[in-house]
Amino acid sequence: MGEPPSGPARVWRPSLRQECWFLAVAVAACYTAELYYLKMLAADPADGRLTLLRWLPRVIGVIGQAVWITIDRRRRGREIGGWWFGIIFLGPLVAWIYLALEYRARALLLIPLSVVVYGAAVVAPWVVASRLWPGAFA
Repeated sequence: MGEPPSGPARVWRPSLRQECWFLAVAVAACYTAELYYLKMLAADPADGRLTLLRWLPRVIGVIGQAVWITIDRRRRGREIGGWWFGIIFLGPLVAWIYLALEYRARALLLIPLSVVVYGAAVVAPWVVASRLWPGAFA
């Protein structure tokens, strides 16, 4: 039997490229889930208002935000702490506070960029759906 390796445990440190890829995949998953829900709603407006399919984009978004903050904190070599719980319960508000506190001057660019990311995941599917199925959401 071999001895366990001595020394500090190796901690995974993601790169900025991995963080960006994760964000792209998470936004695409939210976008796809929301667009699928809207397709089902356009097919039968009386059905699907409070189904699991309606909550799926929100759950993907919450999990995506929590994983993002975990990846960012690990990439920067910091403890995750209470940020993880804050972003799960308060979402974008905590993300913007985090960006302002962690990135200081760069937050002036990152906060508007995050608004674009949230818009791509939440607002864009509604715009696309209104073009694909006109009159279905009136």
